Amino acid sequence: MKKLITLAIFLLIVIPVSAKQLYEYGSFEERAEMAVDYGVVDYSSQYYGNLDQNILLLNHLQGELLGFSPSTGYFQTLTTFISKTASTINVNTINDRDGIPLVCSATNKCYFNLEPGTEREESTVCNGTSGNAVTGCIRGLVANDASNETASTTIQFTHSAGSSIIQTDIAQFYGNYMNLWDDQTATGTKKFVSHPQIQTYVAPTADEEYSPKKYVDDTAISGSPDATQTVKGIVEIGTPLEIASSTPTGGTGATTVIPTSQASSTIAVRDKGIIPATQNDGFLDQNYLDLSENFAFTGEDSFSSVTLASTTATGKFEANRTITEIIDVAIDGSVTPKIVAFHSITDFVVIADADNASSTRAFGFITTNATASSSPNITVSGVVSGFTALTINAEYYLSDTAGEISRTQETRIVQIGTGK
Repeated sequence: MKKLITLAIFLLIVIPVSAKQLYEYGSFEERAEMAVDYGVVDYSSQYYGNLDQNILLLNHLQGELLGFSPSTGYFQTLTTFISKTASTINVNTINDRDGIPLVCSATNKCYFNLEPGTEREESTVCNGTSGNAVTGCIRGLVANDASNETASTTIQFTHSAGSSIIQTDIAQFYGNYMNLWDDQTATGTKKFVSHPQIQTYVAPTADEEYSPKKYVDDTAISGSPDATQTVKGIVEIGTPLEIASSTPTGGTGATTVIPTSQASSTIAVRDKGIIPATQNDGFLDQNYLDLSENFAFTGEDSFSSVTLASTTATGKFEANRTITEIIDVAIDGSVTPKIVAFHSITDFVVIADADNASSTRAFGFITTNATASSSPNITVSGVVSGFTALTINAEYYLSDTAGEISRTQETRIVQIGTGK
């Protein structure tokens, strides 16, 4: 009984007058059950009514723990003495009141108070467990600097076996979390379900600052030069009118370029500015040409076939060009054009003949009555008129009849041209 009276007197000294005293919460046995309920001890038989147990129990009963509210439910005692600098703390168990072991690591630190509510209260952080001990502890943490987890020798204490230890949210615990006011350095990857926003737009000035959308929009093309043939830079998409007019720059002052939308391999609707592109076969669509216009060809032109609007023969023959040569013999082509050739031995111009080996190098037609040793015009290009009953688009060959042409290949095959 004397022991209980002495304890009650002590409690009267440390507990505010306005607070309810421990003995007012019931008998010793009732308080032992309360100690179990609040996690001060695991079993009522472990409640001895000592100073540490009574302080923890009383503060639970009064709804506070001298400024700390351990949300983990971990209230245990030391099993061995620890020095001021000991980094391993042996406890009676590392399980919380629900029987769940503490998980302490470098990325999931555990924060404790040793002997809370006393003059020897000491904050510490540990980063591991081993058996019934917490390890890797930094002792003597200051209470007013959440980011400081450096040991302070001035607030380190020795602690005897039986001293209380609680896991709680000391200042450094909050230093692991973001707050709304302080500058903080975050490590690891932070993911947001929506885009973060700044309250008032301010353009970034430092290289490591993030750029708001407005800044990116405003500077997307700022400072870039207009493109030239020697400088890469900004261009402007040309309009059909600008393309058709060969306008070098657009309304922005940048060089105009032709977009792919203005190029096509086929032309369904005729419009200005359309750029012809070859088809898959490598050729242009002929619809790009105005086929109603007359075309003037110069030089040698070769056609694989000819389609006429009329199926009636015109009496003309397709040949090559016109030259002047001295003929060896008289040739009358005034009624029906006569085909001539270079003699294979003399190189004189003679009348061509398919069954005469020396007269098969046919090259043109005489359409006049030319005398021997004269120099008549010989048509080797354009259209030769004067034939009758030619078959349109039919191939004609040198005939065995001197100066004539034939639909059939005769003694020596010499292709002359196509009926037109």
